[in-house]
Amino acid sequence: FVQQIEASARLGDPAEGADGAEGQAPLVVLRAHGAQAPLFFVDWPGAQGWQLGGLAHRLGDDQPCYVIASGGIPTPWPQGTTVEQLAAAVIRLIRVVQPTGDVRLVGHCYGGIIALEAAHQLHARSEAVSPLVMLGVGPKDFPTLIGPPALRISRRRQTLERWVRWRQAFQQRGVRASIRTLTGKLRRLGLSAAARVVPARHFDHPATTPFDVRAASEQAARSHRPTPHLGDVLCLLSEGEMRPMADAGPSCWSRLGARVTVHALPGEDTDLLVEPAVSETARLLRQALGRF
Repeated sequence: FVQQIEASARLGDPAEGADGAEGQAPLVVLRAHGAQAPLFFVDWPGAQGWQLGGLAHRLGDDQPCYVIASGGIPTPWPQGTTVEQLAAAVIRLIRVVQPTGDVRLVGHCYGGIIALEAAHQLHARSEAVSPLVMLGVGPKDFPTLIGPPALRISRRRQTLERWVRWRQAFQQRGVRASIRTLTGKLRRLGLSAAARVVPARHFDHPATTPFDVRAASEQAARSHRPTPHLGDVLCLLSEGEMRPMADAGPSCWSRLGARVTVHALPGEDTDLLVEPAVSETARLLRQALGRF
């Protein structure tokens, strides 16, 4: 069901201040044939596209689906990679598959930042994006989506909820099993902390490891200021992701576009692509595509 092909992509031109290095960027084919116009998912850095296979399957046999992984460019990422450069690479990959016509675009997690910028660049070229869907795009993926006060509240709440879950798991699993689980989580948290200090040590050369890619993507997101989409935006978020948005107030949606429709689905961000939420996600996505 999942096949990976390679398509040539250039990360910017020298006139745009980029190095102009060429590479082979991953384009994952979930379904290559069908009567409908292609649907392009922009996935988060490090993703390989298979997580979206179940959602693509529920969209129907006549809906071609592609995933642009790793922000549209291969690793190693050039030094100082920006969201604007990633979006340009995504557009070039889209035009390999679909040379002309309106673009159907879904940004998943961090890919939502890139998809929003790609929509802006396409509109500047008088090319339309319809629909633009943000799937599971929350403050941790898109830190400039909400203001600093709401972001701090969101992070404090996430920390509190995490400790509540750990306490419940400790009570249910017993001491030994909980210690093993906690040890693994602390080890991963230590690696995560190491990833956050990578830029200071490694940004004089391209990102080559998963930690470097994560650090590069975080730096790109922090420095990016989104341009609101002029068309309709559909946001499919988990209830967990909606809580910090409620803290931020209605103004946060204006950073995405003038006409934003939001649907909150049960669970946390990791639940959107599994049952029961994935069937509702597929239904809403089919509706946005004009297929009921």
